[in-house]
Amino acid sequence: MNDVTKIRVGKHLIGIIGLKETVSDVAKKHREMSDDQIGKILLERLSKDNYIEKRMEDIYEEAFKREYKKFMGVPCAEESDGGIDIKAVGSVPPKIKLKAWIQEAANQKQS
Repeated sequence: MNDVTKIRVGKHLIGIIGLKETVSDVAKKHREMSDDQIGKILLERLSKDNYIEKRMEDIYEEAFKREYKKFMGVPCAEESDGGIDIKAVGSVPPKIKLKAWIQEAANQKQS
Protein backbone atom coordinates (compact mmCIF):
# COMPACT_ATOMS: atom_id res chain seq x y z
CA MET A 1 0.00 0.00 0.00
CA ASN A 2 2.41 2.66 -1.20
CA ASP A 3 0.46 4.24 -4.07
CA VAL A 4 -0.14 7.97 -3.73
CA THR A 5 -3.29 9.56 -5.11
CA LYS A 6 -3.71 13.33 -5.20
CA ILE A 7 -7.12 14.62 -4.13
CA ARG A 8 -8.49 18.04 -3.27
CA VAL A 9 -8.73 18.54 0.48
CA GLY A 10 -10.19 21.96 1.12
CA LYS A 11 -8.29 24.31 -1.18
CA HIS A 12 -5.21 22.10 -1.57
CA LEU A 13 -4.19 19.08 -3.59
CA ILE A 14 -2.89 16.49 -1.15
CA GLY A 15 -1.20 13.16 -1.86
CA ILE A 16 -2.90 10.34 0.05
CA ILE A 17 -1.07 7.04 0.51
CA GLY A 18 -3.22 3.96 -0.08
CA LEU A 19 -6.43 5.77 -1.02
CA LYS A 20 -7.42 3.54 -3.96
CA GLU A 21 -6.80 0.29 -2.12
CA THR A 22 -8.56 1.49 1.04
CA VAL A 23 -11.62 2.83 -0.80
CA SER A 24 -11.91 -0.43 -2.74
CA ASP A 25 -11.67 -2.49 0.44
CA VAL A 26 -14.21 -0.34 2.30
CA ALA A 27 -16.59 -0.56 -0.67
CA LYS A 28 -16.45 -4.37 -0.54
CA LYS A 29 -16.89 -4.69 3.23
CA HIS A 30 -19.05 -1.72 4.26
CA ARG A 31 -21.29 -0.97 1.28
CA GLU A 32 -24.46 -0.87 3.41
CA MET A 33 -23.20 1.84 5.78
CA SER A 34 -24.16 5.52 5.66
CA ASP A 35 -21.90 8.15 4.09
CA ASP A 36 -20.98 9.44 7.55
CA GLN A 37 -19.98 5.98 8.73
CA ILE A 38 -17.97 5.40 5.55
CA GLY A 39 -16.22 8.74 6.04
CA LYS A 40 -15.23 7.87 9.59
CA ILE A 41 -13.92 4.44 8.56
CA LEU A 42 -11.87 5.94 5.71
CA LEU A 43 -10.48 8.65 8.00
CA GLU A 44 -9.52 6.08 10.64
CA ARG A 45 -7.83 3.74 8.17
CA LEU A 46 -6.09 6.37 6.06
CA SER A 47 -4.82 8.22 9.15
CA LYS A 48 -2.53 5.28 9.85
CA ASP A 49 -0.33 6.02 6.82
CA ASN A 50 -1.07 9.73 6.29
CA TYR A 51 -0.52 12.61 8.69
CA ILE A 52 -3.86 14.35 9.27
CA GLU A 53 -4.03 17.21 11.74
CA LYS A 54 -6.81 16.84 14.30
CA ARG A 55 -8.30 20.23 13.35
CA MET A 56 -8.45 19.15 9.67
CA GLU A 57 -10.17 15.79 10.18
CA ASP A 58 -13.63 17.01 9.09
CA ILE A 59 -12.25 18.43 5.85
CA TYR A 60 -10.34 15.22 5.09
CA GLU A 61 -13.39 13.13 5.94
CA GLU A 62 -15.48 15.09 3.41
CA ALA A 63 -12.78 14.61 0.77
CA PHE A 64 -12.60 10.88 1.49
CA LYS A 65 -16.40 10.55 1.25
CA ARG A 66 -16.30 12.36 -2.12
CA GLU A 67 -13.62 9.94 -3.39
CA TYR A 68 -15.67 6.97 -2.16
CA LYS A 69 -18.75 8.23 -4.01
CA LYS A 70 -16.71 8.69 -7.18
CA PHE A 71 -15.45 5.11 -6.83
CA MET A 72 -19.02 3.86 -6.39
CA GLY A 73 -20.24 5.88 -9.38
CA VAL A 74 -22.52 8.01 -7.23
CA PRO A 75 -22.95 11.68 -8.23
CA CYS A 76 -21.17 14.00 -5.84
CA ALA A 77 -20.23 17.65 -5.51
CA GLU A 78 -17.34 18.63 -7.72
CA GLU A 79 -14.00 19.51 -6.22
CA SER A 80 -13.25 23.21 -6.21
CA ASP A 81 -10.33 25.24 -5.02
CA GLY A 82 -12.57 28.29 -4.75
CA GLY A 83 -10.84 30.02 -7.64
CA ILE A 84 -12.24 31.15 -10.95
CA ASP A 85 -12.43 28.54 -13.66
CA ILE A 86 -12.02 30.15 -17.08
CA LYS A 87 -12.76 28.09 -20.15
CA ALA A 88 -12.03 29.56 -23.56
CA VAL A 89 -14.23 28.37 -26.38
CA GLY A 90 -12.77 29.21 -29.75
CA SER A 91 -9.97 31.69 -30.09
CA VAL A 92 -9.33 34.95 -28.29
CA PRO A 93 -10.07 37.89 -30.59
CA PRO A 94 -6.71 39.38 -31.63
CA LYS A 95 -7.65 42.98 -30.77
CA ILE A 96 -8.40 42.16 -27.13
CA LYS A 97 -5.43 41.95 -24.82
CA LEU A 98 -5.26 38.82 -22.69
CA LYS A 99 -5.43 40.68 -19.36
CA ALA A 100 -8.61 42.53 -20.39
CA TRP A 101 -10.11 39.30 -21.71
CA ILE A 102 -9.43 37.50 -18.41
CA GLN A 103 -10.83 40.43 -16.40
CA GLU A 104 -13.99 40.43 -18.50
CA ALA A 105 -14.42 36.70 -17.95
CA ALA A 106 -13.90 37.12 -14.18
CA ASN A 107 -16.48 39.92 -14.06
CA GLN A 108 -19.01 37.75 -15.89
CA LYS A 109 -18.39 34.88 -13.45
CA GLN A 110 -19.09 37.16 -10.45
CA SER A 111 -22.40 38.44 -11.80
